[in-house]
Amino acid sequence: MRAVAYSWPWTDRLIDQAWQEIVRHEAELRRAKILGGRQSEIILERLALEFQRMGEQQRNIDAHVQYNRFWQAAIAADRARYDLETALQNEVLERQGILDGLKNLDAAFGKVLISLKPFPTPLGLVQITNDLRTREASLTHRINGATSRIRTPAFVGLEHRPHEWIFRVPLYTDIEDQEFVASAKRIIESTWRLQDGANSFRVELDISYIPSDSLYMDSVNPKIGQRIDILQHLRRFPAGAAILTTGALTTHVQDNAIVLGPHSIAPRVLAHEFGHILGFRDSYFRGYKDLGENGFQVMEAVADPNDIMAVPSTGSVLKSHFELILRSKSASKTPIAPEREILPTRERSQA
Repeated sequence: MRAVAYSWPWTDRLIDQAWQEIVRHEAELRRAKILGGRQSEIILERLALEFQRMGEQQRNIDAHVQYNRFWQAAIAADRARYDLETALQNEVLERQGILDGLKNLDAAFGKVLISLKPFPTPLGLVQITNDLRTREASLTHRINGATSRIRTPAFVGLEHRPHEWIFRVPLYTDIEDQEFVASAKRIIESTWRLQDGANSFRVELDISYIPSDSLYMDSVNPKIGQRIDILQHLRRFPAGAAILTTGALTTHVQDNAIVLGPHSIAPRVLAHEFGHILGFRDSYFRGYKDLGENGFQVMEAVADPNDIMAVPSTGSVLKSHFELILRSKSASKTPIAPEREILPTRERSQA
């Protein structure tokens, strides 16, 4: 495992590479015009095949630009917080190095140690292994302590039936595309559910639509594509619920709101963002290195690759997620929401 890095110099490099390809393709077009006939067709067919890849390349560059605009500014505004994130990121990488080292030691000396079982084990090797395991346990304790601290919002309700826990989340949206909103609901609810033997855990969204005209009754309604003050926009929604809205440079969570950017969002990334609404932080750490006039090198290191809050594309919603929500509820001085103990349908009808 290594940290994934983003920076303005790297983005500039991607832009330069793409520009050089464009120059080469323009030269090929000119050559095709000169050659004509079948030779020209061969060149044009090859360029047509390259066109789709170049479109994907352009979208990747655009994503890098938006990422840097957002996170470079965020780090500059809160260096103290990201200093802590950088320290945790370094500990994640150190832990992975230790785990790799232990695996290599086992591969290299495991059979030797077994063959030496009747004899005293080499003290130096035992001490090294013990020291590494002690350090790994210490790092894991610190990392887990950072990723398991959650505070689920008070508006998240809980219905508890025998062997079933339903977490109800009210959500306001001003998005007019009902098909998109319905799709977002299906994605979130189908991802945030878990069957653990006889026990089941799931999230249900209660979505309410608020027209933008209602949000901006006392001022001019922003036009589509117009840049808005996100914080001011979010304050126009009623309190006591999550929010799904648009207007960000890049999709992110602000307080209890998922604010969508202009680009398409993968289903599991949307489910990951909803995890923040439930109170979870990323299970990766975003640190940085100061590059002076070139801004920052923004670095991400994954703490748990099996966790959707770490790797949305392949990670999963785990039982520990629901356990942490329940623990957050029980530890809160004020209940997250009134808990309703619901009897199974058959028993309730007999009451």
